[in-house]
Amino acid sequence: MSSREAREQILSSLDLSSIDHDLIKDAQSYFDNGSFPDRHVAATNSRRKKNGKTKPVYEVRSKVGAAWRGGIVIDDFGDPWLVYAAPHDKFHDTAPSFFADETKYLPVSSDYKLRDKEELTRITQEQDIQYLRQLLEILTKALMDSPAEHLTQLHGQANDVVQVSVSVTPGEPAKTPQKLHESLGEVTIELKRLFRNKSVTT
Repeated sequence: MSSREAREQILSSLDLSSIDHDLIKDAQSYFDNGSFPDRHVAATNSRRKKNGKTKPVYEVRSKVGAAWRGGIVIDDFGDPWLVYAAPHDKFHDTAPSFFADETKYLPVSSDYKLRDKEELTRITQEQDIQYLRQLLEILTKALMDSPAEHLTQLHGQANDVVQVSVSVTPGEPAKTPQKLHESLGEVTIELKRLFRNKSVTT
C-alpha cells in the first residue's frame, strides 16, 4: 500500500462529526442560530487583513475542568472551523502567535474531502431513517386493510424516490381464540428505485 493510499484509508475511517466536546457544543450554540461567539482580540489582531478587512478569530469556551478555550476562523465559503484549542491560560498566551501563521490552521483539500464524506454519510443515514418510517406506516396500513395491496412512493432527499408495493395474504383463520396469535399470513414487499425515468427492482 502506497503512502497516499494509506493516508486516504485513514481519512476515510475518520468520523469527526461524532466528537462530543464542550468547545464544539459552545460553537454550535452560536453558529446554529446565525450568531457569533466573542472575538479574541489579540488573536484577531495577529491575523493579516484581507482586502483591508479584518479576519476575526472567535473564542469558544468550556466551563468545566481546565476551562479550555478554542479559536474559530471562517473560511472563504463562510463556514466556521475550530482550528486551535488549549487550556485557558495557555490559549490566551499562545493564540496570537499561532494565528499569525495561516499555514498552520486554514483548511486544506483533505479537510474539505473529509467534511464532504461526513455530510454525505449524514444525508444517507437521514434518508434511510425516513424510508424506514414511511415503510412502517405503509406496512401497518396494509396489515390493517388486508387482504389488500398498497402501492406508494417513498420520497427521500436529493429527489430520490422509491416505489413500494406491499401486499398481505392472510393464512388460514384460527380455529379457536387461543390460536389467534399463531395465525400466519404472507407479506410481500417490492421496492423499485425510480431514477431519471429508469427503475431498478430490488
